[in-house]
Amino acid sequence: MQGRLLTVMLFLLGASAISGCSVGAPETNSAAASSALTPLPATPSAPAEEPTAAPTATAVPLPTGTPEPTETPWPTRVVDKDVQYNVYKIEDQAAAIRGLVVKKSVSELFITPQELHDYFAAHVDKGYSIEEAQQNEMEAWLMRLIKKRDVNLKERAVDVHTEGILGFYSPDIKELFVLGDTHNMTPDTRETLAHEFTHALQDQHFNLTAMIRQYSHDSDHRLAIRALIEGDATLSGLAYSYTYEKQVDNSTQKKQPANSTAQKQSEQEADGEGSYIGKTIYFPYIQGTLFVSELTKVAGFSAVNRTYQEPPVSSEQILHPDKYIKTPHDLPLPVALPPLTGTLGTGWTLLDEDTTGEWELRMALEETKASNPEEAAAGWGGGRYSYYGKADGNGLLFMHTRWDTEKDADEFEAGMREGLDRFAKEGTVWTEGGRYFALRRDGSHLFYIASTDRPALEAAWQAAK
Repeated sequence: MQGRLLTVMLFLLGASAISGCSVGAPETNSAAASSALTPLPATPSAPAEEPTAAPTATAVPLPTGTPEPTETPWPTRVVDKDVQYNVYKIEDQAAAIRGLVVKKSVSELFITPQELHDYFAAHVDKGYSIEEAQQNEMEAWLMRLIKKRDVNLKERAVDVHTEGILGFYSPDIKELFVLGDTHNMTPDTRETLAHEFTHALQDQHFNLTAMIRQYSHDSDHRLAIRALIEGDATLSGLAYSYTYEKQVDNSTQKKQPANSTAQKQSEQEADGEGSYIGKTIYFPYIQGTLFVSELTKVAGFSAVNRTYQEPPVSSEQILHPDKYIKTPHDLPLPVALPPLTGTLGTGWTLLDEDTTGEWELRMALEETKASNPEEAAAGWGGGRYSYYGKADGNGLLFMHTRWDTEKDADEFEAGMREGLDRFAKEGTVWTEGGRYFALRRDGSHLFYIASTDRPALEAAWQAAK
């Protein structure tokens, strides 16, 4: 199961950057980071073996099933002793701040924009078929996360990789990559090297690949883990910058989006693609940093280390850290989905089933211009959806959500209806642009059904009773 748009974009986009990229570090992040910016007692890391190249930046392709391409030709590894010394120094400083000792050698390589583009184009082409992209587009469209069905996800995935990051760390091949010149390491580059080296340390101590793959069938759980991983690395990078770069270039902490990526995203929103893709890509960095900052208030980075042994399980816990920090943790409630293959009629096949978390529901409410989407999505108790398709191109999405209280269910239902009521309605069914929608409430349970086939939607409606 490849998952819908949210899952695929995060899987393919190992990470987008916060510093030195299309998004400036939010002021709240810098402020929240202050609890971890004081130099922490730790054993400085010693270079394990001579690294063969230099820094990286702010992106991490964390695989969930498809391995990284490993045959892409890369530039000759750096052998300049001055460059190696600078890389060692930054990595030692980053490791000391993070409080994790280097266990293995990590290779660092500098790459050009074209090499970055070619790498991710090959990665996306290998790991993401046209058919999967079309299915994900249909699911997101039926969930009202995007306004137009044909967003060309394959092309979008490559664009985001090559326009929104400065580098990445690959857990599969244990190498760091950085976009730039080996002899011109700016404060941004040094901060992002610290960020990516933190990913290498995480991998060595906590096995990132295993963590991500363990939850390949639970996208909301995986999003929460990515938020932990990226929030940890982002906060560490900010701590490095605050400690070692503040006298060199203080402006890097408050830099605002200024390149073509931000402009392009704005144009895509105007075209109906919406902000869901961009906001979800940055969720692990922005929300994850705030989450990890709350953890460090408990016991510094040692609290973060413990969290890898029992990682967060939902985007709800990331958005509301108290739901994770307090014991017992606020865990998702079980949600059942009815089998619909025999109910929908001839030719329908179950193609996907996955979680639907608070973040995704909030995004759906935002995309449909509902009032107070944050409040309406809060109180999430659990959620799952199933997606069925036919060879003729029709699709049906069935979503079941549970809420902590009936009042929480009232608020979410009101937000959903606010968006749906902008469409034409025939009886209990709303219709717009070739889609049909139905909503059913049962206490603290809410059922949402969307399809391009009205008879199939009405059959699923009966199953929701």
